[in-house]
Order: sequence, then C-alpha cells, then structure tokens
Amino acid sequence: MAECSSSHDLSSNDAPINVLNSPNGEISIVQPDRYGFFPGSKHFQSTPDQLRIPVEKTRQREVKWIAMLDLGYETDREVSKEWQKWLAKRRKKVIDRCTKGIPHSLRYKAWCRLCGATERKLKYPDIFDELDADAGDPTWVSIIEKDLHRQFPQHELFMEHGGFGQQDLFSVLKAYSIYRPKEGYCQGQAPVAATLLMHMPAEDAFWCMVCICDKYLKGYYSQGLVAIQLDGDILHDLLQRTLPETYKHFTIHRVEAVLYMLDWFMCLFCRTLPWETVLRIWDRFFIEERTILFRVALALIKYALGTAQQLAAAPGLHEIVQKLRDFPSNSPIMQIDCLFEECSKLRISDKDIARVEQQWIARYAENGRLHGTTISELKKATRRTDKRTELSPDRKSVPSSSETSNSSRWFDGVSPDNSHSGKSDLPETISQYSIKSNSVL
Repeated sequence: MAECSSSHDLSSNDAPINVLNSPNGEISIVQPDRYGFFPGSKHFQSTPDQLRIPVEKTRQREVKWIAMLDLGYETDREVSKEWQKWLAKRRKKVIDRCTKGIPHSLRYKAWCRLCGATERKLKYPDIFDELDADAGDPTWVSIIEKDLHRQFPQHELFMEHGGFGQQDLFSVLKAYSIYRPKEGYCQGQAPVAATLLMHMPAEDAFWCMVCICDKYLKGYYSQGLVAIQLDGDILHDLLQRTLPETYKHFTIHRVEAVLYMLDWFMCLFCRTLPWETVLRIWDRFFIEERTILFRVALALIKYALGTAQQLAAAPGLHEIVQKLRDFPSNSPIMQIDCLFEECSKLRISDKDIARVEQQWIARYAENGRLHGTTISELKKATRRTDKRTELSPDRKSVPSSSETSNSSRWFDGVSPDNSHSGKSDLPETISQYSIKSNSVL
C-alpha cells in the first residue's frame, strides 16, 4: 500500500516532501486541492466536476464584481467612490452577491474593500513596515514562534518550517501585538491570520486583522475573553427562541454556549467546516458581520440536536458537546447549499442580536460584573467600531518592544505571568473546553 511521506514530524527543520512512495519503487507527485491543501488535511477536498461552478457563470460573476469594486480606479490615497456608493446605496445587492459567493480570484480585493482594510492601508502606508521592523515583545514573539507550525501544516503555504508562509504569519501576528499592545497576541488570531494569508500579501492581511479585531470581533481576543462570553450568552438566548426543546435540554445539563461556540466564533469556523464552506461564510461575514456567525451556529445545533431522538441520544453534557464538535465530513450540513438553506430559515436580524445584547448587558449591570469583569469594562470591550470610524494605532508612534504589554489572553488560560503555574483565571467551563495551544489544524 502506498505511503504518503507528507506525514512528517512538524518539529523537524526539514520541509515535507509531497510524494507517494509505492512498494515497487515508483514515485508519484501528490497534488494539493484547488485551495492548496494536501491529502491528509481535514480540509483537503477533491471537488467532482459536476459540483464545480461552470466557467461561464464564474466569468459572469467576476465581471460583475470587477465593475462593482471598480478595480480600475484606485489611487495611492483613496479607493473608488463608486465602491463607496455601492455600500451606501446598494448594500442589499452587495449582500446578495456575497451570499452567492465572491469569485475566488477576487476574494483578496473584495475582502479588503468590504472590511475597510484598503482604506486603512492607504491612510497609514508605512505603519506595517515599521511594525515589521520592530523586534516586538520577547514574550509574545516566543509564543508566536511556537504557534507557527500548528497553523494548517498540510497547506502548501505553511508546510515548510521557516518558509515564506510561516515568515509572513509571524510578521502579521507580531505586528498586531505591537499595534495593539494592550491586547498583545491571542492564539485564536493565528488561524484567522493564516486564512487571510492564503489570499493576500502580509500587509493586507495585517490590516484585515486590524479590522476584524477592532470592528467585527471587538473584545474577542482581549483580556478575559469578555466579548465572546457575552456572545455566548446571546447565542444561548437565541437558542431559546429558535429551538426551545434543545434549549431546555442544554439548560438541564448545564451546557453553556462557550463550551462549543468558542472555537466556532473565535476562529470563524475555519477549524470546523470544509474549506469551501468556510470561505463562503467569510464572504458573508465581511458584509453581515457577526449575524452570519449566529445563524451558522444555530443551523449546526439544529442539525445535530434539533429533534427529540437526537436529544435522547445525548443524555449528558459530554455527549452534547461531543455532538457539536464532531460533525461527519459527509454530513449534508457540511455542504454550503444545505447550510445556507438552514440559515435562511432562521429569522434573525442584526436588530435582534443588538436587542438581545442590550438585554444581557442590562442584566449584567444589575450585578455589576460579568465573569469577573466590571460592567464599564464590558461596555468598553464590546463597543463595536463603526465602519466609518477611525482605526488608528493605540499610539501615534510604534511602541518599542520594552513598552508593549503582556496583557493578552490565551485559550488555555496561560499568560506570561502564569505560564509556569499551570493555573487559569478563566471560568472553569471555558478553560476546560477551550482550544489548547498544541492543537494542529
């Protein structure tokens, strides 16, 4: 039987060899899929010809997107005013096209335009180079370096130890830890940054990270994981409205949302779903923001634990969490058409989420705290930045490595200050089921 030599020791300095060695000595090249994943990766997929979008339809969509983005007009100081008009006056059409899927050849430009990264890059043209040249905080640099080989090790961009893919990933993560010294680095940022780098250069990936962390997922990667705990409570409330029997079952067995949604939301599903599905969710995320995350989460819960029979087969907390972690790769819900169809059945809007969010903040205000965080800190950490709001650095000048802060938060509760104690100051439910630093995508 043929053996794939891409099953390699990730701690080795040798780059993996992507060949198949057969018993008779023949060698055949192992080809990655259309997204760069090699066989052996959970994301590797061989798309049958009948499931591929016809070339003619792809070309038609590309023409529409090129016209909408107005890529022919982009100076060194501003993006097209035509694109800005689309966002202001024809936003529903933009949402519709994102829902259908952005052509893969244009995801780089589209994602940057949608999230505002292009504007930030043009406004601060020298920031990334300054940050990249800075040595950074030695503590965060050390942790980042240890995480590099764990991000998509069977993707062609990141397979080589110390290769240009890992170098760019290091640059982006280190730059952000300096750019936002109060946050530093969080391990949940690494797979997000790696996904961006699969589509764009390091500088653009950095500015997309800034927009994601400051506007879309504000507070997700900060001390205490305050914002994602709040969104977990919001998801729990939405579950009560959409799947009341499932909600009762979860309540009886004390299943908190953070036990299963932490990985989903913090990594934008890139560790959970097939890659084509992940990219289509990201297409919608950059225009719909957190709303699509809630819809996808509820659709997955409904598929796994939406019937009385399914609930009976998951009689305890462990079984419930396991059901929501291990979706068979051949499940219909793993395919984008089925998933989006289920999402469309959920009547959840931005206003609904905002209303539930305010209700939860009001509840916390009565107690004065949320999971150890004061209500004033909660409001500050979760105040989402409007797309038109300035996203400048925390400081006008780039801080030196000695000035950066060690206040980041880690999935396993280990920060530089308690890395040797093994203790976590996170709630037990989060630290117990969180993403560990030795996980490999």
